[in-house]
Amino acid sequence: MKQEAIEMLAFFYLCGERDQNILMKKEKMTFGDFLRFDYLTRRLEFWEYNKKIWVDFSGSFKQKIMEWKENEEGVFEVSEEIEGQEKWWENLLKNNKDLLDLKGNYC
Repeated sequence: MKQEAIEMLAFFYLCGERDQNILMKKEKMTFGDFLRFDYLTRRLEFWEYNKKIWVDFSGSFKQKIMEWKENEEGVFEVSEEIEGQEKWWENLLKNNKDLLDLKGNYC
């Protein structure tokens, strides 16, 4: 089994049904979903699955990604971004405490 498939299966196990449907293209992905999936897969060090998400979905958000990159230099408050990322991580941990190392914040 390829590393990408293993990481995808692990991520699907950790996330909810709605997220699974989004990633299987059964529901429309928002730019916020894209950023969240990018962050979570990187934090879990699912590098190969992260690449797949970028290949499959980044084209839909090309303009938004460019705007986001341009605004990244100061328009967004760093504290707001970190707070959002922490919320995403806490939501993932909520139902997976037995699978994730809470002290090290990694699998």
